[in-house]
Amino acid sequence: DTIEVVSSSPSSKPSSRTPLIHPTADGKTAGHGADVSAIDKSVSELMRDALQLLAVPEMLCIVPIMFASGYELSFWSGEFPQLLDKHVIGLVLMFAGIGEIVGGYCSGRLSDSIEQHGRSVTMFVATVVYGVGMLLAA
Repeated sequence: DTIEVVSSSPSSKPSSRTPLIHPTADGKTAGHGADVSAIDKSVSELMRDALQLLAVPEMLCIVPIMFASGYELSFWSGEFPQLLDKHVIGLVLMFAGIGEIVGGYCSGRLSDSIEQHGRSVTMFVATVVYGVGMLLAA
């Protein structure tokens, strides 16, 4: 089997049919238009490539999710521990972690069982459950 690495110039935009990640011959992956030898790049070049990847339409769809995830993570790591007593903080965060594990497992099983309807149904159910959880916590 021959694996082809698709490379494009930085000025060209990917088509909607072009996958964003391409496997290379050594089993690693390279993003669309990315140079496989990322080790040779400087930090500024890597940051520029990452920002250019954000301009791809498929990536723009997940920017709100990334923002919400960062906002929630800052709450869990910064504000939430200050609201708890020092004696129960470990216990509360342990059960929050267990809840995340159980929720991830359940949504994975749900996604596998309704695969014929697509992943969007799973995301919708997970969003509804998350919203109900937030309302109950308020």
